[in-house]
Amino acid sequence: MKLPTLHNFVNPLVLTHPGRAALVLLLALPGPPLASADANTCRLANDRLIIAFSPEHGDLVEFTDAHTRQNFAGTMPSGAPLWELTLAPANQTLTASSAQSFRAQPLDRKPSGLRLTWEKFGLPAAPELRVEAVVRLDAGQPMSHWELAVSGLNALSLTHVRFPRIINIPCQANERLAVPAWMGYLATEPRQVFAGPAGNGRRFQWSYPGHLSLQCLAFYQQDGPGLYVACNDTAGFNKDFAFFGDRENRLHCEIAHLPERRPAAVPAWRLPYAVQLGTFTGDWFTAAERYRAWATNQPWARESRLARGRVSDWALNTALWVWNRGRSPG
Repeated sequence: MKLPTLHNFVNPLVLTHPGRAALVLLLALPGPPLASADANTCRLANDRLIIAFSPEHGDLVEFTDAHTRQNFAGTMPSGAPLWELTLAPANQTLTASSAQSFRAQPLDRKPSGLRLTWEKFGLPAAPELRVEAVVRLDAGQPMSHWELAVSGLNALSLTHVRFPRIINIPCQANERLAVPAWMGYLATEPRQVFAGPAGNGRRFQWSYPGHLSLQCLAFYQQDGPGLYVACNDTAGFNKDFAFFGDRENRLHCEIAHLPERRPAAVPAWRLPYAVQLGTFTGDWFTAAERYRAWATNQPWARESRLARGRVSDWALNTALWVWNRGRSPG
């Protein structure tokens, strides 16, 4: 769906231009990622990125760029579940808040990370249901990798998995939302867009594969700190990237995964790729350069006809695009 009040921008991949309250994390000193989890803490940090979860249900309550101190995750009075499952055949919705048991454990292996586990959902059809998330930090980089697995489904099936969910993103001045739908759109007043005409909030989501040319979004302050949301899916699984608002003018983000290719006899599901959440300083092009660094190292780029010298000269000498809307300024 096309956003209103958006301005076109060129797809950047082809360019070459350069109590029990929520926990508060201390700014980590330079060094490897640090993870800790006990009765009072649930945190993951390096010298570039700080991530914190609530001890009650594992809500994401902090996602802070360590250099700018800008946080991209807020809290909600009703809670901010990190994930949401839709189960068939009853079309039942299950969230992290539904679990009677939650624990967080540091990973023993490198890279450093946290394992978050939710159990005891009280479902008669799936009494052993378990949801497990693994979050890892890149050493020395403002980038994290998120994995999710669901086991003990029995005869139940998953129709939607919303993970991770970034709730109540704190407001900044001069906010922008870059969406690489087709040739790309840029929202210069995203909170106004997602407030909706009546102020009740509305949702937009974009499919990949589908309208999105790249599997990423960027939400940022112009030339300032930004949130980078992407997936490292190399097999083309169906997913929707979504931003949505509410009547309190809060803004939220999530990725909706559409489980597929799961054998009916297997009572478990694992997200077949990792979600990447990170921070950056700059604009949409900065985010595009980060995505390009990943994409150009994938098989479709490394083993392309161009890389193998199998593209005819006439194709190489043909313009990639033609401007047909009048004379370009400059």
